[in-house]
Amino acid sequence: MKRISPATVTFGVMAIVLGLVAAYIVRQSLEKPPVAVVPPPPVVEPKPDLVPVVFASRNMSKHTRIYAGDVHVAMVPKDTKAATGTYRASPMAENRITTQSIRAGQAIREEYLMAIGEGLPDLAERIPTGHRAVTIEVQGADTGGKKLEEGDHIDIAMAVEGTHPDLGEVLTRTLLRNVLVVDSAAGKPLTLRVPRPAETPTSITVAVAPADANKLIVAERTGTLVATLVSIQDVDAAAGAPAADDVITRRQLLGLKEIPQPKRFTIEKWSGSSFRVIEMNDDRIRESRGVSTQQLEAPIHAPAAPAENKNAAIHSGVKVPEAAVAVAADDVR
Repeated sequence: MKRISPATVTFGVMAIVLGLVAAYIVRQSLEKPPVAVVPPPPVVEPKPDLVPVVFASRNMSKHTRIYAGDVHVAMVPKDTKAATGTYRASPMAENRITTQSIRAGQAIREEYLMAIGEGLPDLAERIPTGHRAVTIEVQGADTGGKKLEEGDHIDIAMAVEGTHPDLGEVLTRTLLRNVLVVDSAAGKPLTLRVPRPAETPTSITVAVAPADANKLIVAERTGTLVATLVSIQDVDAAAGAPAADDVITRRQLLGLKEIPQPKRFTIEKWSGSSFRVIEMNDDRIRESRGVSTQQLEAPIHAPAAPAENKNAAIHSGVKVPEAAVAVAADDVR
């Protein structure tokens, strides 16, 4: 057997070592670590252009003067609807008068306001032809949170309290229907906004026919006037409705029996050839019996009327309403 020379062994060992080194290099090249992917920077959108806009801070009714506390300024994008045709500063809207109702948070526009220097038309210009303006004190000026204002239509009723047997202690009668309001202190606070108690009567000016004007003047001195708001759908229908078709008394409302009328007696009185039939009630019968038995009670005389009013001594049984006047503490001193 031929022996392997040392040179051959050395060459073989070197070949094996070189093969291992080449294999390690190939393996390292194939197992490279993954490269980290850097995300792209976020796209920054440009900010929209903002402009100042004047908004209403509270609900304002028609024909209301705008004051500094009624509006505020807020920034809105330039391309929005609120930025078109509106004011940029609150002084531009102050002391202007509204031509329609404006909601809280609504942008103030030029078409919502009267022109600069323009005011409300005179009362005489707002009265329909053939009508008269009458200012009355009414209850119910605030209906469901809405204050009566110019252009509203109302029914006016009168509540009367008294001892007259036909009243039933309290009687309510509708006097006028579909009455136009031409001015209202509650609905148009152009001078000074002072909160009013709900029970306090409010002055309103209504347009009525001349004959109805006298009726309201007498009714205000006789009982308490109450205003009820008419629906906009019933304005035309209520114009031809009768006024006094819903009279109700306290006895009718509670279902009580009517108080019987005093019994009356009739006698025939002959004086010579003349003949008269006299009707007397129980009071006069008792008085005549007292005369016959000499037990006549002293009659109760009504208080004498002042010289300027001869009809005041006639007792109607109607309780005249008294107007309560609030007096400040400083005035008392």
